[in-house]
Amino acid sequence: MKWNGFVINPNLIKVTTAKSVLIGMPTTSSYKGFSFWHSSKLVKTGKMYMLLYTDDFVFHLKKYGHGRFNQREVLEEIDLSPEDIKDRIASTIRHNRARGEHNVTQMSNIVAELVMLGWEDEEIGKQLGMQADEVLRLKQNTGIAEIFKNHEYSHSWV
Repeated sequence: MKWNGFVINPNLIKVTTAKSVLIGMPTTSSYKGFSFWHSSKLVKTGKMYMLLYTDDFVFHLKKYGHGRFNQREVLEEIDLSPEDIKDRIASTIRHNRARGEHNVTQMSNIVAELVMLGWEDEEIGKQLGMQADEVLRLKQNTGIAEIFKNHEYSHSWV
């Protein structure tokens, strides 16, 4: 069993309790209005929130009513795999980049979090629609030496 994780925007957290966290899906996604509960022990905080899960984990999304009398009524339920969620998050980031809503600092933080989660530079570039040199520049912008621990330097650096 392997542990994985992905980064989410803190604005998506609707409710935090001692045992769990209610996380809403982005309003720009096709899952607008859906949310899911995740164990608070598996949510790491920092600049961005990171959700931890295992390979066989399934996210149970629920859409609740918005009216005065049906707030607790479940209108629709969907089960998603972690791969589906990662694809949706990457899609949202690509969409926001195309609209110019992500600045260099935000993108640097996202890339740094993904590197710390164990993503390779090629995977980051592929998922977020970046070229290798752009990923490298964003990593350099963070100033975090840890994210270069597995980086191969050319002989010109020696």
